[in-house]
Amino acid sequence: MYPEVIIHNSVSLDHAVTGFEVDLGLHYGALLALEPGAVLAGSTTAKTGIELFMDITLPEAEADRHRPEVRPDDRRPICVIVDSRGVLKGLLHFYRNMEHTKDVVVLVSETTPEEYLEYLREREYPFIRCGGNRVDLRGALWELGERFGVSRVVSDTGPE
Repeated sequence: MYPEVIIHNSVSLDHAVTGFEVDLGLHYGALLALEPGAVLAGSTTAKTGIELFMDITLPEAEADRHRPEVRPDDRRPICVIVDSRGVLKGLLHFYRNMEHTKDVVVLVSETTPEEYLEYLREREYPFIRCGGNRVDLRGALWELGERFGVSRVVSDTGPE
C-alpha cells in the first residue's frame, strides 16, 4: 500500500524558503495537524536541525541504544529519515528522544556502508533498504505502508 504524501514547508509571505526565522511551534503544529503516520526528512535537514537547535555534545545514553516500546494507541507519527550515507551516525539518538514522534525508521540503499547498518542494528533502529546507489523513495514508501501501516507521510522539507 502506498501512503498519501504531503509536502510541508514554511515559507515567508513573499514565498522565500530562506532568510527568515521559522516559528518552529507553528511549523510543527501545522505539520502534526495533518495527522501523519510518518514524518519524512532527509539526512541534511535532520542534521541541520540537530546542529541548530540541540546540544550535539550530549552523548548517547544507554537507554538510547534500545528501541522504545511502541504502543498501538500511540497516535504520534514515526520519524523517517533518508540516510543512505550514514550522515546521522552518532546523532540518531536526538531523534529517538523527540517528544512528538514515537519511533525512528531509517531509509538506506544498497550502497549504504556496512558499518552504518551495523550501528543501526546495534541500536535497534528499524531500517528499510531500498534502491541501488540512492534510496528508492517510491519503494521505501510502499514498504512503510506495508511494514508499519503508514497511510499518510508528511515530508518535513528544508530549503533545498
